[in-house]
Amino acid sequence: MAIKGYYSGMNLPRGEAEMKGEYWLRDARGLRLMTRLIYSIGWGGLFLCLLQCTGGTPRGQAYSPLPPHHESSEEETAVLVSQDKQGPGDIEKQGALLSGKFHTEQRELGAEFEAPSSNNSQKVAVAESVGVEEPLTQTHEKPTSSSEGFLKNAQLLFDAIVVDDVELAMPFFFPKEAYEQVKDIPKPAGDWQRRLKGSFTRDIHAYHRSLGKYRAQTRFLELRVADSLARWVDRGEEVNKLGYYRVLRSVLVYLDKNGRKRELGVLTMISWRGEWYIVHLAPSE
Repeated sequence: MAIKGYYSGMNLPRGEAEMKGEYWLRDARGLRLMTRLIYSIGWGGLFLCLLQCTGGTPRGQAYSPLPPHHESSEEETAVLVSQDKQGPGDIEKQGALLSGKFHTEQRELGAEFEAPSSNNSQKVAVAESVGVEEPLTQTHEKPTSSSEGFLKNAQLLFDAIVVDDVELAMPFFFPKEAYEQVKDIPKPAGDWQRRLKGSFTRDIHAYHRSLGKYRAQTRFLELRVADSLARWVDRGEEVNKLGYYRVLRSVLVYLDKNGRKRELGVLTMISWRGEWYIVHLAPSE
């Protein structure tokens, strides 16, 4: 026996050698069992790991090429059922068809999400365009000297003369935007600024001086306008692109410190959208 020979070479007594050989055999069997158990656990764990990593399908559950939580249509269900009866080539063709249909649905879904952004940009453009004010155009409405706007502007004109502040009377002066539309001349805005407003400013200063040192004791009465003498000026009569009503030689009436009536002339007013506006205050020298 190999065991006996092994221990007999160690010069052990027979009984002691047989006992040690029995222990050795028992330890060897236990080691082999332990090794098999470790191998079994190791291979089992490796199999489960591979199953989870590769997305394997548990036994008894049918394989499906569609993504999770996908509701199959009748057409897709029919394709899956027929795959068992087809060859590998047919299955590949069916898979390509399903994949193409899936990507088509994804593109359509993406287009639906992109559409609102386009609409929003259009809405932003419309909102911006609403904020841009278009210039108002002329009307054929004839002004009157009894409207609320006219009476307010006439009072502003007299106040501007008393305090010598031309800006106070600017609401009663013909607007620059309207002048640009009316006059058929090069650079009408410059002509309005230099000639018309320049003359109006000088006239305000001159009328202020004419009131004398007791100007603060004067009182405005009215701006008398001969509405019946107002006439429509057609296009082209006065180098104008648009027509307007014109009235000449109106009179600004006020009371001096002694209560006597005094007058200041308003040479020319023309209409814009149914209201009178001053163009020339005093006659040019």
